[in-house]
Amino acid sequence: MNNLFKGLLLAALTLSLHAKVEWAHQYRFVLEKDEWASVFVYPEHLKDEVNGGREEYRFSWTLYDTTNLIVHTHFRGFPKQHTLSLRRGLEVVREPLLFDPANRIAGKTALWLVFEDFDTEKKVAFLEVYIEDRQKRVLIEFDDPRTRRNE
Repeated sequence: MNNLFKGLLLAALTLSLHAKVEWAHQYRFVLEKDEWASVFVYPEHLKDEVNGGREEYRFSWTLYDTTNLIVHTHFRGFPKQHTLSLRRGLEVVREPLLFDPANRIAGKTALWLVFEDFDTEKKVAFLEVYIEDRQKRVLIEFDDPRTRRNE
């Protein structure tokens, strides 16, 4: 029985190492304090709606203390506050965008906001946005404040 458990554990570990997430989109934001960035999501099934069914995921940060970053997000009318950290496992926020009840694993579409680093001299945070969309059901547009400043 013990060998069976070890064999199943080894098989699960091997499969998990080979299961690689492929990101449909990714973008790196460099944000100053209280500066808002946006990710516009256009679901394919709503493209004939007003504004193409556009939904906006907004985020900014307000406080940093050597390892932790306070991030404010706003999506679908729900404001949220997250504490992200440079410590392993505490640097990610996941926001579901679309759900497919018929195919729960391959049908999920989610946004991942990852706290990568903080530059203490320039006082800017480096945040990565990853979009998981295996079935290509959304179009994504990134609104970066750096590009708005340079225009």
